[in-house]
Amino acid sequence: MIHRYVAGTLGLVIAAIAVLAWRVPGRYRLLPTLLVGVVCFQAALGMWTVTMNLMPVVVMGHLLGGFTTVTLLFLLALMERRRIDSTIQQDCDAAGRPAIGGKLKALSLAALLAVVMQIALGGWTSANYAALVCTQLPVCEVDWVEKYDPDAFHPVSPENHTYQYGVLGFDQRVTIHATHAWVPCW
Repeated sequence: MIHRYVAGTLGLVIAAIAVLAWRVPGRYRLLPTLLVGVVCFQAALGMWTVTMNLMPVVVMGHLLGGFTTVTLLFLLALMERRRIDSTIQQDCDAAGRPAIGGKLKALSLAALLAVVMQIALGGWTSANYAALVCTQLPVCEVDWVEKYDPDAFHPVSPENHTYQYGVLGFDQRVTIHATHAWVPCW
């Protein structure tokens, strides 16, 4: 219940930010409006997490939605700070944006993609109860390469009355765990 209270309070704060953004001239409006949509969808995912008995794709989506919310709030804070603190003009392009080189931008996007992929894989590992399937790291105690099953990543899990403690087989859980552990090395 504490999670619901904190999330509800956050939703009200984001709604207030959006109202202020539309009332005060010169404010960013798209991002606060997008945040309201994300938080509404997050509320639905939170409800589905409970009503769909911890279906892994819903649990992972809720986790990614939480990271999306905090990232968009951080981006909004940066944009507002830059709007307010217009005295910092060195190293800016003609539009007033910080000049970022092409290589740095590509590396930043690659790093962002890797982090998002690891968060998603971590959420998928947790939602499918695959974290403890391999106890010997960095390799699994079984031949995970031989047991690798790409069906472990199918977003629709086998139908079950509850998804608590997972419904996937051992080989699929090994696949999930090993992928989460080894993807950063690729």
